[in-house]
Amino acid sequence: ATFPSDYMLQTETLAEIQRVLTRPGRLVIVAEGELRGPWPLRPIIDWLYRVTEQRSMPPARPLALLEGQAFSARWQRVERDGAVARLLIGDKR
Repeated sequence: ATFPSDYMLQTETLAEIQRVLTRPGRLVIVAEGELRGPWPLRPIIDWLYRVTEQRSMPPARPLALLEGQAFSARWQRVERDGAVARLLIGDKR
């Protein structure tokens, strides 16, 4: 998937992923990412996130959407090398 990744939570997309994913399959969506650059770059990085709409989540609750398509869903935060990612993980039931 690419950013913005809101299309990943559309009912049709989740139904197709559920159809082709075999057990024990796992869907991982990087819902949000944040680079942590040095101070002079932070305002520019924040601006880029805003104009590409990468700081907004879809209006529907992502966990409920995944649960509705037979996934066990959870959020996970991962920090690596100066970046933070918020992952939406769904395990096929």
